[in-house]
Amino acid sequence: MSMSTDEILELELSLLLINYGERKVLRSLAKVNGLNDNELETKLKRIHQLEKKPASRKSRDPSKAVDEIISRHPQKSKLLKLLYSRFQSRSFLPEMRDIKRLFHRHSLEPKNLKSRSTSASKVFQLLASLDEKELEEFTQEQDKTNYSSLGIISDEIMKRG
Repeated sequence: MSMSTDEILELELSLLLINYGERKVLRSLAKVNGLNDNELETKLKRIHQLEKKPASRKSRDPSKAVDEIISRHPQKSKLLKLLYSRFQSRSFLPEMRDIKRLFHRHSLEPKNLKSRSTSASKVFQLLASLDEKELEEFTQEQDKTNYSSLGIISDEIMKRG
């Protein structure tokens, strides 16, 4: 049976702690790394915090993230809330391709967008960066018609015809 390097390290550290005690081992560790006791303690706390960190931000509730974005833009909140309710009901940006089109229209590359729900915060970060006039145009566009990708194509054909 072979042990991994992590297991060997943990075994050796256990032996050091048994033979010399925690205080001497930590002081020696600090000395070897050129740190004082406080710096080593700070470093150990940081490592401990990193290990205990909850799941990444990706697991956050998308609606909370969007609400946070909206709350940071009070002057646009009414328009953003309206667009968000339409986004949730799929009457605004109903498909992923519509979301990607929005990003391209604003010269942004839609990176790491996998689904409508997980892309909501990125969509609303973009929307919050637009001026109120553009947001109003989005709400008025939605009032006129619920554009799907086929609707946009047929509108373009009708204009040319």
